[in-house]
Amino acid sequence: MRPILFAAAALTLLPAAASAGDTAKRTLIGFSEDGSVFSFMESGVQDGSGFPYATVYFVDIASDSWAAPPVEVELREEAAIEGEGQAVRQAIRRATPLLEEQGVSIPARLLWSQPITETTDGDPEKHGAYPGAMAASFTDNREGPFTLHLEEIEMASARCAEFDVEVKGFSLAVEALNTTQVIYRDDSLPDSRGCPLGYSISDVLEGPADADGGRPIVVMVNVFRLGFEGWDRRFLAVPIPAPDEAR
Repeated sequence: MRPILFAAAALTLLPAAASAGDTAKRTLIGFSEDGSVFSFMESGVQDGSGFPYATVYFVDIASDSWAAPPVEVELREEAAIEGEGQAVRQAIRRATPLLEEQGVSIPARLLWSQPITETTDGDPEKHGAYPGAMAASFTDNREGPFTLHLEEIEMASARCAEFDVEVKGFSLAVEALNTTQVIYRDDSLPDSRGCPLGYSISDVLEGPADADGGRPIVVMVNVFRLGFEGWDRRFLAVPIPAPDEAR
């Protein structure tokens, strides 16, 4: 797969140690048959307002852009406060024509995953229950395992200064065959990310093989950000190339 980077719109999940916030769930919808489009959904109940929401995203891996506009549903009626399932059903129903148009029909292969509630005895490189740097090893069935490293980066944000919090960006690097390659690094913080306080790796996914045998790999990154009632979690979908040496 040729080198491609993409950082998708945010999605939320909450560290177990934090107070109640907006803990979004992620649903991995899948890839198009040629592996050029990846789709996923986030859903939850907003802290503060209590409004249920669900959003379906379409990632065009090759062009580093949206393959189609996100399909967003937010239920603002008071009676719908417990209606997350209703928001999800509406989002899927509205997104179905776009999913068919984009040819999304192949489930993602889950290579590695760490639930947000799972702790790893405080190992800073494997800690999944609280924001922090971590690493995930996985095999792409070519030359063996390679390691994906996430590193947090201290950054400045004028829009978050009033909250007196330390905001952070992140970088991703792939280590394989004694070579480390940075495949994503924040230069600045987009407004859509809010006030991010930390990150961790949620999932590593693989899509279908292309004509040359390469497979797209997508990293789902937890973004922990300042919320209304506590720490919120959102997600970033970051497609990465498989290392050339691993083909």
